Order: sequence, then C-alpha cells, then structure tokens
Amino acid sequence: VMKPSGDGDLQGLGSEGNHESGLQSGLSGFSHSQSGQQQASPHAGPMGNGIRHQEEVTPELPTQPLQRLQLDVQISETQRVQIDVGVQHRQVYAGLVMDQAALKNLAMQFVPQLEEQLSHHNLELDQFSAETWED
Repeated sequence: VMKPSGDGDLQGLGSEGNHESGLQSGLSGFSHSQSGQQQASPHAGPMGNGIRHQEEVTPELPTQPLQRLQLDVQISETQRVQIDVGVQHRQVYAGLVMDQAALKNLAMQFVPQLEEQLSHHNLELDQFSAETWED
C-alpha cells in the first residue's frame, strides 16, 4: 500500500516529518516512519514493522502514555520515603509512603505550593496521597 505512492514523494514528506520530530500524526508521522526505514536500512525490517504498528495503533488510542517516576529514598538508617509520580497529558499524580506520620503531615502542608508550581508549567495536580507504612 505504501510503495505505489512513489519513493520521491515519501522522501520529500519524510524530511518535513524529521523537522516536526514525529510529534504530529497523519502524513508527517507516516512519512517520518518511512524516513526512519531509509536511514537505518540494515535494520529496516524490524524497525519499519514496529514503527508501522505504532502508526496503526496511535489514532485508535488518543491518550498519551503515563510517564512514571518511582523513587525509594533512604533518609537515614531507619527512615525511608517511597515516592511515586505519574504524568499523563497535563495531569500529575503523586503518592508518598513514609515511616513517620509527622513527615506525612509535613508533606500534606506543601500540597498547595506544589499545585501552584505545577500551574506555572501548565500542569495540574490531579491526585496526591501521603501514607505511612501502617496505613
């Protein structure tokens, strides 16, 4: 289906797709996957199939994948905090699990400040939780 349209047209569109970094769907995203095949010709088969598969799936799934960060921070020999943060679109999800209720209460006091800082970056705190290991 792709090859009858002509290699010259795909190369022209592929250079536009590279400038857009493949962020847009449609023709530029399609041609970007084609330029990827041309640049990596030794691996064109597996890469081309994988990229083509993503192009087929992307229009059906309008949501962006959840970007997630999980940290286990050792504060001292006996204290640690587990941090779980996720971002999807402009929604931020954050969760803390810690040893002491005092740290939990302190973390809750900073939620308004966190919301304000996120709003400066066009993000919104959708969910925040702070728990102790016993909860």
